[in-house]
Amino acid sequence: MKYAWNEIVLNHEQFIGTKVLVSKLERSSDQVIKPINIDALAKWMGNIPKDDLENMENIAPMLQFLGYDLFANPPNCGIPDEEVINKSDNLRNHNIK
Repeated sequence: MKYAWNEIVLNHEQFIGTKVLVSKLERSSDQVIKPINIDALAKWMGNIPKDDLENMENIAPMLQFLGYDLFANPPNCGIPDEEVINKSDNLRNHNIK
């Protein structure tokens, strides 16, 4: 990539409405405004058609390239660091969906 990594990415929610604008019409905006959290990792499970799951190697080769087990259900997304766990707990404790 030609762009350097910036830690601000991990705290993007702090810039929504000031330096970053999101569309209320965009389907994923409700997720973009939240801090990075672990709850969204499994939301898609159970919603992918069986045919697609069986054909994941062809549909999503990048996932395998990045080290994901395409056939694990639930998938192993690794162990989140403490900051992500704390942000996830905070969202749950404040009943933010």
